[in-house]
Amino acid sequence: IGLEILKDGKMCGSDIAKTRAPQATGISTLADFMTAARIEASGSVPKPLAVESPNFKVVFLRHGESVWNVANIFTGWADVDLSPAGEAEAVEAGKCLKEKGFKFDVVFTSLLRRSIKTAWTALMHSDNYS
Repeated sequence: IGLEILKDGKMCGSDIAKTRAPQATGISTLADFMTAARIEASGSVPKPLAVESPNFKVVFLRHGESVWNVANIFTGWADVDLSPAGEAEAVEAGKCLKEKGFKFDVVFTSLLRRSIKTAWTALMHSDNYS
């Protein structure tokens, strides 16, 4: 695209100010972000979980194949749905999570339907619902 955004794998290139990345606005910490977004720590941020062990596992699950993936169209932030194969991938991901015994306290997704549907389907097929 003709911009130097990444430098040595970090978003600190000379053209970073031309983007909407937090780094372009001088935001470099969570506290800076919360201040800029006018988020108050009281009640807006999840409280630490009361558990016996301080160890947690973070699981990353990529969304399943989208209908635009099938058509070989770059998707980016376009809100397109899962293809039938993508739905099947989400089911298989859920079965794998169940087989490995994963139980989740919290799940985060983007606002895109393919991500939400993937998470929802995987959670349903891994018995992670209430």
